[in-house]
Amino acid sequence: MEGALRQLTDELWPVPLIVEVLRIFPDATFWGVGVLAASTLSYSYGVFFASLVEALGIFYLTRMANNTIGIINANPNPDSADRKCKSSLSGNSMESVSVFGEPGQIPFPSSHIFMISFISSYMLSTLIMFKEELDILGNTYGEGYDSRIFFSVSAFCIIMFIGMCYRLFFKCDGFVVIAVSLFVGILSGVLVVQQNNLLFGLESINLLGVPILRSRTATGSELYVCSSIS
Repeated sequence: MEGALRQLTDELWPVPLIVEVLRIFPDATFWGVGVLAASTLSYSYGVFFASLVEALGIFYLTRMANNTIGIINANPNPDSADRKCKSSLSGNSMESVSVFGEPGQIPFPSSHIFMISFISSYMLSTLIMFKEELDILGNTYGEGYDSRIFFSVSAFCIIMFIGMCYRLFFKCDGFVVIAVSLFVGILSGVLVVQQNNLLFGLESINLLGVPILRSRTATGSELYVCSSIS
């Protein structure tokens, strides 16, 4: 029954396309942000790509720590060697550019769940930090700026749920691996945003490009502008 269900999902369009998009998500996002940062010379996207590199380091440190301590059962699942479970770009010639290792080695943390949760956490944290600016833009222009946080939370929750269902359906990861990967990814995203804000300022995490509220004077007092009346 299970084999027939998997065969059916492989044949129904656009299921194969969706599966392929989810499969290549971690690497495609990593390299895509790098290309975007390099092509636009955007400061905030450059910091975002550096944050993804830092997240990659956290990913491998978590893997090494668990391999040493052995808290999470990291025995490779036979199904984790399936192509659908491997995080890489399409084509045999592109698999060598994967930054998350080979399938079937150590399935913890889950590269898909970790990256989805890290990126979601990073994006949502930046939105929350710019809530005051978004509220002012919403009140001024009435274009729903202040509702972006709600819609973003809903969208990222849906994306994470789909990613978890994908990994469970194809038996790439177990429940414990997914839960811990989700926690580590969310926590890492929040901490990296706070780190960037402290080290580089709000402009470094301003992915939306919204005007940042600043004190008008060094003391924070109001600034009065005098003009002649004609």
